[in-house]
Amino acid sequence: MRTTINKYITLYRLDKAKDLLKNPIIKIETIAKKVGYSDGDYFSKVFKKHVLCTPTEYRKKFLIR
Repeated sequence: MRTTINKYITLYRLDKAKDLLKNPIIKIETIAKKVGYSDGDYFSKVFKKHVLCTPTEYRKKFLIR
């Protein structure tokens, strides 16, 4: 299956965001900026579309483990 460059970049950014979300000290808005999204709301929307949960929900799931 072929993937577009835009999809590859999006998935790469989200993968990096998942790593950063493991640190509860870093704000989600800061994580959004670090992975290339200037708008935290848009970042959350994209994250939810691909990961099937919000960044906050993802962080909570990780911290419970």
